[in-house]
Amino acid sequence: VTITCRGLITPEDNLATYLCYLDDPQACPTHDYLVDLSDPIEIDSSYARMQTMVSRLTPLYANRAPGALTAIFASSDMAFGLARMYASLNAVHGMENVSVFRTKPEALAFLDRQSR
Repeated sequence: VTITCRGLITPEDNLATYLCYLDDPQACPTHDYLVDLSDPIEIDSSYARMQTMVSRLTPLYANRAPGALTAIFASSDMAFGLARMYASLNAVHGMENVSVFRTKPEALAFLDRQSR
């Protein structure tokens, strides 16, 4: 599943998008996610808001299949830093399947099932 972010991104938008995906009949717990933060974006998030979003997503992510991964690629320093914070907060909640990369090829290599 590829998620391409553009414009202003908020934790609330992120959560709403994920809930919308889960309502799709083609949603599957084995799907890997590729999150594209390469387009010019503005992220409206504080640590507290990000923490709240992750705590709300954690029970939803728990329904994913073991081994399902999320790769985020973010070329700008700001997006990369916030994506790293997101990945770290997920790890605190026991969801260590999120990794952050500077380039799309790195993210795709991480998701490549042949290398697992």
